[in-house]
Amino acid sequence: MLKFKLFLLSACTFMCIPTLFAQETTLEQTRTEMNIVFRVGSSAIDATYMDNSATLERMVEWVNGVKADEMVDIVSVEFCGAASPEGSSAINRRLSRERLTALENYLRSKIDIPESKIVRNDQYIPWDNLHKMVSESDLADKAAVLAIIEKPGKTAANGLDSRINELKALNGGKTWNTLFNRYFAQMRNAYTVLVTCKSKKALEMEKPAPAPEPEPEPQPEPTPEPVVEQPKPVIVDYSPKKGDVTLAVTVGYEANTNVVAQPGNLNTYEVTPMTDLRFAFGIEGGWFVADRWKLSLAGTVSFFNNPGYSEVPGTVDGAGSIEDNLGEIPNYRAVADAQTFTYGAALGFDRYFDVKFVKNMLVYTGLRVGFAYGQNQMKYDEWTSMGKSIAETSSLRGAWTFGVDYFVAPKMFLGISVDPVSYTYNLTTYVPQEGLGNLSADSHKISAFACPTLRVGFKF
Repeated sequence: MLKFKLFLLSACTFMCIPTLFAQETTLEQTRTEMNIVFRVGSSAIDATYMDNSATLERMVEWVNGVKADEMVDIVSVEFCGAASPEGSSAINRRLSRERLTALENYLRSKIDIPESKIVRNDQYIPWDNLHKMVSESDLADKAAVLAIIEKPGKTAANGLDSRINELKALNGGKTWNTLFNRYFAQMRNAYTVLVTCKSKKALEMEKPAPAPEPEPEPQPEPTPEPVVEQPKPVIVDYSPKKGDVTLAVTVGYEANTNVVAQPGNLNTYEVTPMTDLRFAFGIEGGWFVADRWKLSLAGTVSFFNNPGYSEVPGTVDGAGSIEDNLGEIPNYRAVADAQTFTYGAALGFDRYFDVKFVKNMLVYTGLRVGFAYGQNQMKYDEWTSMGKSIAETSSLRGAWTFGVDYFVAPKMFLGISVDPVSYTYNLTTYVPQEGLGNLSADSHKISAFACPTLRVGFKF
């Protein structure tokens, strides 16, 4: 291969020797290599795979450059196909040829290349490439791997290159798995080597010098006009940077949990592991550990107290018919003395992205882990009550979050977020009467597009 490429370069030099004795010609040779990577077992060019998109764009730019410059001549185009060594020899050779053909068809659909200037090489397993990558690595068995690669290849009974069987047996197969994960994807490729030659006229035939023209009389120089510098546009970037701190007020639904205790004078009690989901205000603080990475901590807390009132007995004794109780004073039942306490906290880690078509708007996505707790105590001041009843609920929650922040000023932003997928585990416990045991139930909940939250925040 090296001799062939030297021959191409020599041919390029010979083809560009000037033929007109009155001209001097300089040479500019260009060698361009472009590499396309393929998925396992595939010979189709996938622009979305690894760096293929950028390589295809470079290939189009090269084609456009050759078409636009009449002084450029294509000397040779070499197409090479390769496969990683995990398949059989027959499969690898077929894939190498198909990948070579796919790349050749793509390039020749963009520009006309004479068949005489095309070289094809279906080497099918680039052992030299693998040798180079392993020699530059920190692989634990590097010496043993290099020794196996350097052996001459022979076809084993199973149809594979004998070096493949030796590599698979090395270190119980662990070394083979490391090679597969690190290097084999880079070996499933097809590449092209493009050699062009550009010729430029440096000198032209000497011509007799023209008769000198009379020098014009000097004219007074005009007064230069004053140069007015135009003010440069000021681009204001409100996006957060590493080390910035944010503080926001939030309001969200399903951001808190609540439960209500049952009266203490019932004959039968049951518990349902359902929390009272509601709107809740909170505070959220954030710290940008990098330019687009934010660590956040949000929390909310609330306390409610409902004072109780004693019952007011009337004159209705409950006996007799409705007609007998006409005109009697009804009984007023006691109002329960109740206290409710709730709190919640959530830790998040988000990655921010710029929105190119909307200035100072950023979208983000990340993960949330949170905990919420709620307790309600209730006591009726009446003779039928069996003391204070208590209800508690606790929730553990994990979620994937998506949101948008818009900076309306350098230090102020408005935001909205939602959890496309979330999971909540809840445990609810009742102690309906003093002296009774706990009555508990738990639940598992998977939600979609839950916990919509609005925020108004400031950046420091």
